[in-house]
Amino acid sequence: MTMPINSGLEFIDRLLMNYRISLRTVSSFAEQYGDELQRAQDIFALGSERDQKLCQALFRLLSKEEAKELGDYFCRKYQIQDRLDDIFFEENKLFLIAAFVCNPAFFTLSWNICGLIKTEMALEGESQQPIQTQTMVLVWFAIPDIIVRAASSSDPMLREIWSKNLDQEGVQGELRILANNADEKGRVQFCFKFKEFLSPPPYYLTVRYTTESDKQNHVAELNIVDVNNIEEKELIIVSKVQRGVRYTEGITNIRIEVQKLA
Repeated sequence: MTMPINSGLEFIDRLLMNYRISLRTVSSFAEQYGDELQRAQDIFALGSERDQKLCQALFRLLSKEEAKELGDYFCRKYQIQDRLDDIFFEENKLFLIAAFVCNPAFFTLSWNICGLIKTEMALEGESQQPIQTQTMVLVWFAIPDIIVRAASSSDPMLREIWSKNLDQEGVQGELRILANNADEKGRVQFCFKFKEFLSPPPYYLTVRYTTESDKQNHVAELNIVDVNNIEEKELIIVSKVQRGVRYTEGITNIRIEVQKLA
């Protein structure tokens, strides 16, 4: 459900018109809550009742006709008891729309997540089984912006610039980013080391992220088995090396998708 940039701007313009919100109102709101708007993607961590309701409010903004079905599915999947009500929506719609305007990466992430949930719902409808038994499971979590340092231009090797231990939605292991910016070519590779050794891998990963310097969205498919050592009990999957990634000013909006294997 990827939306072209121009279409995204037109959609946001329609939201502003439909809810009678002026750009001056957005600007005034941003002056007061700018930092929070730039961290809007943190709501996907579902760390509070407000975050849970804001995610449900997104469905009403992005897919009004299917908002109830999306909300019901979302709450069931993540065992959320607190449901969106009209009062909360009216009080918080300006925050979300202002975040769309001031934080384009948040709009893109919200749009893609809405599309992925629709895909999951379609798969569930076809199988008449809970989506957890299907192949695609969406994992959301917020990661602070990654500040990285470019490798020496004389160093051709990929070096680790970031790592994080994951333990969420059945995903357990260490996610690492290797990179090199020799000759400003921006090479990046994602690696994941499973906490427990299982062969073949029980799942592969897709990492979606944004480079801060140019606000470009990228996708890394971790579907290559790099290490499968039964004696050392070590299993590592990696992505292909991506080139032309301007990562040196930071990586944001990291989202993980899990492809479970039969």
